[in-house]
Amino acid sequence: MVGLLFTLPMFGQAIRGQDAMASGIQLLPLIGGCVVAALVGDRLSSRLGLVTSASVALRQVPAEKSNQASAVFQALQKVGGPPGAALLGSALSQSYQQHLRLPAGLPPDVVELIRSGVCSRGWQSPSSAQGKPSGSAAARDRSSSVS
Repeated sequence: MVGLLFTLPMFGQAIRGQDAMASGIQLLPLIGGCVVAALVGDRLSSRLGLVTSASVALRQVPAEKSNQASAVFQALQKVGGPPGAALLGSALSQSYQQHLRLPAGLPPDVVELIRSGVCSRGWQSPSSAQGKPSGSAAARDRSSSVS
């Protein structure tokens, strides 16, 4: 989940040429689906007597150590997100490299830029290539005009 929340906005900005707001708005259906699924899951679990794996695991711990076990469990949940995002990003980058087919006749510097990745330094989004500032460039322009 964290991997998708990390990579989908980058996809929207780098590939589709969206600004930060548009790439964030495209996440709303995913977030809404998660909220609905959580509400439905909560009601189903209370009606059917389902228990979560966390509850089952914590029931096996003696009562005097339940606070520590809960803290360790939550820490492991929080630590699991970044490696998941890193693994998904690595897999997407590897897939990009393996499926990249470039036309013959491109200048070597352009080939190197494309092979290094879509979000590498020097890459321009379609909007900035057309003379419109990209999201980060527009933010820099606004902040320099305010100062």
